[in-house]
Amino acid sequence: MLAEAGRIAWSDADLPGMIEAGRRMQALDLPQGMPEAFAVNVMIALGRLLQRDPSAAPLIQELASRADLDDPHQLQIAGAASMLAGNDRAAHALLTSAITRARMLGAITKMPQTLAPLASLQMWEGSYPSAMAHAWEGVRLAHETGQEHLAAHFLAVLAWIAAVQGRAEECEALGANALEVGRAHKVRPPMAIATWALALSDLGMGRWPEAMARLEAVVAPHSPESHPVVAILATSDLVEAACRADRLDLAQAPLARFVDFAEPTAAAWIIALVARCRALISDAEPAAGFFDEALQRHAQAGRRFDQARTRLLYGEFLRRTRQRAEARSHLRSAIDTFEQLGASPWEQRARAELRATGETARKREPSTLTRLTPQQTQIVRLVAEGATNKEVASQLYLSPRTVDYHLRNVFVKLGITSRAELIHLQGIGEPAQAKR
Repeated sequence: MLAEAGRIAWSDADLPGMIEAGRRMQALDLPQGMPEAFAVNVMIALGRLLQRDPSAAPLIQELASRADLDDPHQLQIAGAASMLAGNDRAAHALLTSAITRARMLGAITKMPQTLAPLASLQMWEGSYPSAMAHAWEGVRLAHETGQEHLAAHFLAVLAWIAAVQGRAEECEALGANALEVGRAHKVRPPMAIATWALALSDLGMGRWPEAMARLEAVVAPHSPESHPVVAILATSDLVEAACRADRLDLAQAPLARFVDFAEPTAAAWIIALVARCRALISDAEPAAGFFDEALQRHAQAGRRFDQARTRLLYGEFLRRTRQRAEARSHLRSAIDTFEQLGASPWEQRARAELRATGETARKREPSTLTRLTPQQTQIVRLVAEGATNKEVASQLYLSPRTVDYHLRNVFVKLGITSRAELIHLQGIGEPAQAKR
């Protein structure tokens, strides 16, 4: 009952309530062999993390290493906690294992609960086709198992990716849907992500005041569209919007909270974003140092969209300070990554900035893999790993006939005739962009 109270407090952005639930659970002094003890310990550690306790991230890492590899629920809890603690690699391994185990056990009600953090992580990592495939599967399974509150989360993830890729109308529709479901079920995390997605769409289109207004709603502690974790994650976008809108005064308090969270967590991607924020609000000489620090940290982190955005901002800064040769290097790299991710608004910005330095970048030929739907992407990746049509159908809760139909369409799209060709196709693990 206390664990459920903590979960509800989390969904309602009630941090004191979650911490109090953890305190009371800790007082129960459960035997460590009990299955419930694992979830209790993780929730207590998360409460400490959100209180900026420097011991929390190492504690989560230690707890995650003790998750029962046969229990998809423990793997899911450990993976989600690792993601919040900034350990993307551990989170990815744990959540992928949780999905695999849940599929093997036929634990269909657990699937949306695990797909939600996995889709979110892949979204932030820049693995958009996989994130979209898992999100659309999550929407379907959430509806089928009566977990409508989780459907809101998947819709918010899809809205965020649509924003990155410049599909503004789709972002608007998905975001509005996520907000409607989130309000109906009183779950704040998907509402915060959806609002962030709409702000990101504004940011990509250069609508600075609109982006600023939405991001303020995301980071304001008592806003109905806010959640403490999402507020932290969206802070770097708020700082950029505030710079563009000439309202840095509105970014000071959120940035201070971001720094407080980053220091005990010490994850490379978080430290990189803090350095980028400091670069944006600094004078020319210290700004260059902060940009360099951000890129060093990005190289360790692996979040490609964040790194490319830092290179774009650094390129803009260098061009303004008349360092055109140095600017071109960063802008070319940013263009290449944005092109791979299908992040068209940012790619266009980077190309315009590169032209302003006196250079023009060529556009690459798009891969045929970009024409796969999310479900086709998921089927193809399983087939490439050696699964039969029957095994793919079992894992995705589809009929073998449906899998066979999708594979025939994939062969036509990719211009191939056999499974062997599919397995050896370059780039099949992570195409640049997929459409529903």
